[in-house]
Amino acid sequence: MSLPPIARPSISLRYAMWALAASITPQYKNMHSYFHARARKYAEADEAAGRQRFINLRHAQAWILIGLYEFKMMMFPNAWMTTGRATRVTQMLGLHRLDGLGLDVKQTLPTPTDVCEKDERRRTFWMAFIMDRCAGVGTGWPLIVDERDVRLLKYWLLNADSFRRCLHSSHPQRMISIQASQVRKSRCVMPWIQRMLPQCHHLEVV
Repeated sequence: MSLPPIARPSISLRYAMWALAASITPQYKNMHSYFHARARKYAEADEAAGRQRFINLRHAQAWILIGLYEFKMMMFPNAWMTTGRATRVTQMLGLHRLDGLGLDVKQTLPTPTDVCEKDERRRTFWMAFIMDRCAGVGTGWPLIVDERDVRLLKYWLLNADSFRRCLHSSHPQRMISIQASQVRKSRCVMPWIQRMLPQCHHLEVV
């Protein structure tokens, strides 16, 4: 809460995090359904309030966590609908073409301020992508994301340790240069994502 208001997680995102945490914490086990209901309430309220309240990264992350909670609680019809919402928001934000070039690549979000912020956007998209695929595999229903439309760099994401250090570093660009030799070794975005894609679109850094 020490962050400026514009940088703080949305109320719906906070409730979604609390719902998932409470669902695995015996001390707060009786509160997870309440947190989930509040997360949905505030996410839907943001959408009703206008474009500026929900066309942002935090709103996409909120729906992703709400969807994960619903999958965990076996609320499958809700999870299917929530996954669709989360995935569509990431597409509106242009996260699936984050590293693309050309006139067909439109970015809704401002240019990221550092490499950590850009990596967070990639992670958000891939989480929505995985949920879309899992929902489709479980039901046989149509998928939302066409993998041929994905435009992301081949040697990202950062590994978990590097990402955490990046978030806590006062010089993320300097830190990333140290980690680049490790990250570039991967043949595609991540091995477990590579297995889910028939092919990856390999782009070069510009």
